[in-house]
Parts: sequence; C-alpha cells; structure tokens
Amino acid sequence: MLVRAMPADRIPPELHGRTVHLHGTDTDDAEWLLRFGPEGVTVEAGHAKGDVAVRGTAQELLLTMWRRRPLAALEVFGDVTVAQRLVDAARI
Repeated sequence: MLVRAMPADRIPPELHGRTVHLHGTDTDDAEWLLRFGPEGVTVEAGHAKGDVAVRGTAQELLLTMWRRRPLAALEVFGDVTVAQRLVDAARI
C-alpha cells in the first residue's frame, strides 16, 4: 500500500531524496518506508532499507512523532540527522 502522508510544503528540502525505515517491534506488519521528495512523502508498508532505520514499539514510535518522547528513546541505525529532521517536521 502506498499513501501520501505529509504535504510537500512541510518537508524540509534537506529531506528530499532521503528515506526512513520505521519498524514497530511489538507487532507483526509494523514496518514502513518513508520516501521524501519535492512533491511530498510517500509511505510504503513493508520491510525495506532506508538511509536511517528507527525501531521501537508502536507506542514509542507514535509518541516520538508527537514529540512526547525524544528520538534517543528509540533505536536508530544510520543517518540520525535524517530521523531528527523528520521528527522536527512532523505534526500529528
């Protein structure tokens, strides 16, 4: 499944062309690949390699996107600056 998740005007230009793999560790089928571009971000369900992988429980992932928990509360592999820019740009 592929969906639009964030309007293009909210994506910082430094995220264009970058990818983030989100992995919920507490449930099956909780993996997504986010692809950022000038037209917006798309989300594809499933396992895929990204510029950065962010792992944690579904609750921890959501709380981090809501800025209720720091990114440091999750496991982050790869380019941490990409993950931090996503958190900074996210508004849920």
